[in-house]
Amino acid sequence: MRISASGILAAIAVILCLGFAAGWWFRDFVAGAEHPAEAVPSGQARERSAALAPAQPGPAATESTHKAVSDEQNLRQMLSDYRFRDATAFYYETARIDAAKASSLRPIVEEYVQRCFETCDSEIFLSLVENWLATFYDDIPVLLLLARYQEQQGLPEAAANTLLLARTYAVAGEQLAVIRSLRQLTLRTDERLSEEQRWIELLGYYEYLVAIDFTAPEFELRRALLYRRLGEQARGSELLASLRAADDGSDPQWAATLEQHLGETVTEIAPGADLSSAIPLERRGDGYLVEVTLNDQATLKLLVDTGASMTALTSESFRRLQRQRFGLLGTRLFNTANGYTRGDIYRTSALTLGEERLEGINIAVLDLRTMEDIDGLLGMNVLRHFHFEIDQSISAMQISRR
Repeated sequence: MRISASGILAAIAVILCLGFAAGWWFRDFVAGAEHPAEAVPSGQARERSAALAPAQPGPAATESTHKAVSDEQNLRQMLSDYRFRDATAFYYETARIDAAKASSLRPIVEEYVQRCFETCDSEIFLSLVENWLATFYDDIPVLLLLARYQEQQGLPEAAANTLLLARTYAVAGEQLAVIRSLRQLTLRTDERLSEEQRWIELLGYYEYLVAIDFTAPEFELRRALLYRRLGEQARGSELLASLRAADDGSDPQWAATLEQHLGETVTEIAPGADLSSAIPLERRGDGYLVEVTLNDQATLKLLVDTGASMTALTSESFRRLQRQRFGLLGTRLFNTANGYTRGDIYRTSALTLGEERLEGINIAVLDLRTMEDIDGLLGMNVLRHFHFEIDQSISAMQISRR
């Protein structure tokens, strides 16, 4: 068989190409054997690349940071939208799962409550505090702020009652803050009522502190001097004598003050503690019911309660009354046996107790849980107008007008 010249040239070209490719393959094989460390697994290559790249947070850290920011934003948004029930539940659930996270959210709550106290209207602030204390009933900073609010609303006895509750829950370091708040409340109340010469109301405040067992020796001294100012000389001197008997002598200035007041000559004014009338009472457990008349038309049975700062009616009893002569004053937050609850305050044209008639008395309307035939509580805002004693032997309350 004869092969053409062109075929011979094509075969030579193919042989040369194969030889060239084989040479390059042999060169790479030798180089790989001499430098085996150059072979890097793909995972290590990625790690080296990552090491040279700018530092980035890992997936877990990014997720944690994002969640922290999200939690703070969620809480702020709930508060801003007045979704106080949701905000309280959110904080409670966070505290249950992660106390550290709750601590980081706490400043947001405190900042908002303080700002709302300063700028929110009454309805919004009461809603905030009511929802919060329904869960965190022992929150001392919130209780102290509520007491300040109640004072500003003209309810110093209610403020004192809130501070009493705060003292119950306060730990050692918080006790001082509660006592300091009570002293400041008392000083401001005394200054305000003294300037307006509302002596009966001021004495009623100090008597309320005694009724709830939240008084102090200096408060008792002021109460004794108010008795004297109002003509109840015997009561004032008796209280001063008891303060001197209880003095341990550790403070010479205090002892000298008591001696000075005991040595002062006082003049009896009016009948003093003579009791002018007796009002029949109905025994009910450990308490007593008394009949009062509102607006000269409705007779109600109220439980005598010296621990109640304001006379209060149950919502059901109030619905049965003719409301035309009641003036709505606003809504307040009250501390009851079942916790804090909001109630409306009304001004009556008149309240009659026995033969005594008082005009312009405020009453609160609350969702009180009482026995079926009890219409509410007779509180200190009425009782402070009288010198009164309960004679258990005859189930009667003897009163005289101050």
